[in-house]
Amino acid sequence: MSLAINPYQLIKTYDASNFFNEFSYFNYSDSTNGAQPWILTEFSRHSLSIGDVNYVDRNTAIATDLTYINDAGHIVLKVDDKSYLLEGQKRNSVRLSSMDNFGFGTIWVLDAYHTPYGCRYVV
Repeated sequence: MSLAINPYQLIKTYDASNFFNEFSYFNYSDSTNGAQPWILTEFSRHSLSIGDVNYVDRNTAIATDLTYINDAGHIVLKVDDKSYLLEGQKRNSVRLSSMDNFGFGTIWVLDAYHTPYGCRYVV
């Protein structure tokens, strides 16, 4: 005897119709302040950027094309790739947090058209 059991069900869909209203923009300074990863405190490890980023608010992200819906209907989240920065300057980017909370055991499925690559880390 075969039982078909599907314990998972779709709870939420984020798409072009609702994405930017379902996430908040983190626009506080980077808590690592450029510290090297081996000297970070447990609190500052949550930053993940090693201090080289300036997280912008929603209005700035929209005005500078860091977040938008493109002509194909894809959600675009990006880092400023147009500015030339001098040593020590921080690059504008976005950091989003879901306004929803999901419990332990939740499965997330991401259908990404393109994901970033080429991140660098210099020791």
